[in-house]
Amino acid sequence: MIQIPAQEICESVDRVIVAGWTGRNAKAIDAHIEELALLGVDPPSRTPLFYQVDSRSVSNSDNISVLGEKTSGEVEPVVFFDGTQLYLGVGSDHTDRDLEVTSVAHSKAVCPKPMSETFWLLDSVIERIDQLELRSWITNPSDGDQMLYQTGSLVQIKPLLELLQIADTENAINPKKPFLMFCGTIPVQNELVFARHFHFGIFDDVANQSIEHGYTITPLEIVK
Repeated sequence: MIQIPAQEICESVDRVIVAGWTGRNAKAIDAHIEELALLGVDPPSRTPLFYQVDSRSVSNSDNISVLGEKTSGEVEPVVFFDGTQLYLGVGSDHTDRDLEVTSVAHSKAVCPKPMSETFWLLDSVIERIDQLELRSWITNPSDGDQMLYQTGSLVQIKPLLELLQIADTENAINPKKPFLMFCGTIPVQNELVFARHFHFGIFDDVANQSIEHGYTITPLEIVK
């Protein structure tokens, strides 16, 4: 493992990308698009899509402030390229769900992007990449108990090297310059929850290792 603080990443990267609609199963993507359409979210122009966000939104903080009550996190594998090597970490694409109905790009850009500062060399896990597990937990707003929110392996997401190739083809990244990319999420267990605490991680059960991070969400009042 290697420690790479978010500040160091922010100062070095050419851009930070949040990849969306990265599911490996086309039918599952279509089903998700239909679910979001019922909530008023327009379908993507193509899949996957690559949203650019401000590098300063990336944070290792254990507390973030957001505008309003309707925001939520989602666990994602994160790939960092330092100009020489690829590293794999884990982050949360925290998103404004109200704004998502109007603009997915804006809904992602307005929220901080929490992530762990611990990474693995991508080459060290690439042979078992599909076996790596993503998991997240939330604090239940109704009773304060921790509950499993997301769980699933990376087999549900497009192979990361393939995703990087697509991003390169679409000029979302420059493979010769440092970048950070959030690589897509997995479905929630039941329904979307606007919790006040989010804990997440990526787990390598073969090597008995994990990368985890958690943060508290502080909603700011929307003044009208």
